[in-house]
Amino acid sequence: MIHKSITFLIATILTLSILWAIGFLWFAASVSTMAVPPASQKTDAIVVLTGAEGRIDAGIKMLRAGAAPHLFISGVNKNVRTADLLKGADAPCCITLGYQATDTKGNADETTKWVRDNNIQSLRLITSSYHIPRALLELGRQMPGVSILNHPVKTGDEYDLTARPYWSLTFREYNKTLLTWIRQTMSAEEGKAL
Repeated sequence: MIHKSITFLIATILTLSILWAIGFLWFAASVSTMAVPPASQKTDAIVVLTGAEGRIDAGIKMLRAGAAPHLFISGVNKNVRTADLLKGADAPCCITLGYQATDTKGNADETTKWVRDNNIQSLRLITSSYHIPRALLELGRQMPGVSILNHPVKTGDEYDLTARPYWSLTFREYNKTLLTWIRQTMSAEEGKAL
């Protein structure tokens, strides 16, 4: 009996490891090949999740290009103002800064409130490509009726598939995304049980 239990445990661990590895390779390939949609693909708003370099610049560029009439930037440092982000350039209309978020879950909470308050039906989500899957899990759960257009930002050598930073960054983000999915799945199952 003990031998069968050990064999089952080893088979389960091996199966889960293979599934994890396949998922990781798929994740790494998909985030490296995400394309940036043109400004001609209009949405009601642009949402930028702060973090890595280039995200805010991409959001302002899309606003100026007319991709959407509103720009919401989530997770802004409390000491930063719109003028700081624009670096002396003329401010385009309709930029709102969100100061509450400190992580991806907080981005989703803050963005959802802004989206509901402003009756937004579609948005262009601007964040790093490796961050999009996890951001979509968080936002999609809170805003199931809102159409989200992915706009990946790729800057630096973290997107060079031959460089170590790409693989370590992708590895960390894949595991965070997997944990977010598990947390949401367990939370949904608990909700059904009540």
